[in-house]
Amino acid sequence: MASKKRSSRKGRTPKRKTRTIRQRQVLLSDLEARLKAPPSAGGPIRNIRASARVLQRLIPRPSIVSVKSGLVSRGANPQPYNIGAGGFSWDVPAPDPSYGTVVSATISFDWAFYGWQSDTARNDGDQTIRIYGSVDWIWYLLGDPQLFPRAPIFLADAGHYSFYGDLAPGDGGFDAGWLTPPRSGSYSNQPDKTDASMTSPLQRLLAMNVDGFLKLWFTADFRNQTPRTYAIGNPWGPNTLYYSYAYASPETMSTG
Repeated sequence: MASKKRSSRKGRTPKRKTRTIRQRQVLLSDLEARLKAPPSAGGPIRNIRASARVLQRLIPRPSIVSVKSGLVSRGANPQPYNIGAGGFSWDVPAPDPSYGTVVSATISFDWAFYGWQSDTARNDGDQTIRIYGSVDWIWYLLGDPQLFPRAPIFLADAGHYSFYGDLAPGDGGFDAGWLTPPRSGSYSNQPDKTDASMTSPLQRLLAMNVDGFLKLWFTADFRNQTPRTYAIGNPWGPNTLYYSYAYASPETMSTG
């Protein structure tokens, strides 16, 4: 008698739907979002390193080229930085037309110190503990937003800072800090091909002129702080801005 065959088909495990874990998103600041915008929409000026060959083509011939430079201190009443806001102004003397036609301008900062102090964490135990801290930083130089709400970003830099330290029993808090490296930009009157209006970087910079001064603004943003503190940056930012203008004038014209 033939035996009945049992089905060898194995039971199928139903497929599980992929679980989507929503990541907590940190909202971009207005300036951070503008980093991808064109200069005409408040984005960064990208061509800030004009070559010597390009500058030579921009100088009318025959001409004498002279460079006038100076230093300015930041505004006397800086706004202290706490989470989400802060900055200070710069009043940079505008070019003097008596020296000739400006063909390029340079703006630069030296090393700058950023302090970070906190009264947390605290070691309430009986053994030394190690603490770690880190932060992502970014700073911007742009036109004074109170005068030019959508001025381009003329200069920016970003980086990451981390530290560690040991807390003895009964101790608390930390006092740390970091240096940001020098940064400079050179702005020529060569038309900007990345901008639909073909406006040159120099034109945009000189458009910040109010009563003989270029009204500029420096601000910074600090992200992903560990540990999270209410305030950061004491002191913070550069104290001095270096500027220079290259002038082209006819050979018969005295440059002083």
